[in-house]
Amino acid sequence: MLPVIGNPYYENIKGTRRSFCQINLTEDDEITVSFIKDVPRLEYIPITPKFALDLGLVYLFASDKGDLFGRQFYEVLQRYDALISKLTSNRQRQGFPIRNKRYRKLIHNLRQYMKNEINRVLNRTIELYKPAEIVVERLNFQNANLSRRMNRLLS
Repeated sequence: MLPVIGNPYYENIKGTRRSFCQINLTEDDEITVSFIKDVPRLEYIPITPKFALDLGLVYLFASDKGDLFGRQFYEVLQRYDALISKLTSNRQRQGFPIRNKRYRKLIHNLRQYMKNEINRVLNRTIELYKPAEIVVERLNFQNANLSRRMNRLLS
């Protein structure tokens, strides 16, 4: 038998205790044991009937309420664009194939960033406004300040 110290946070969570636990090794090489509870899913009750989002580049989303989400989105896209453009131009100048492991990793990271940022913003809007319906207006994603390759990846 292992001695167990009570956890007020765990005790205050409504739900039934599961018949298994999670064992973790901390950075300080300590072993911790966490019990698991089956927590009932809360019912989603919409507050706002409709919520409109405009998709853009400088700000990822602009809402009909005037909120701007994803304020750093364009700056991060420009950094990725500079990295990818520099890599492709160097490889092309040297006569190597453009698509190598580093290029594929940069493209993968860019796509993951975009997916993560879009989902993060959508989750945030749902958390704030609890809409029954989300209306998204897709605007033209192409921008003259980005390379042709980046514009193609965004479309």
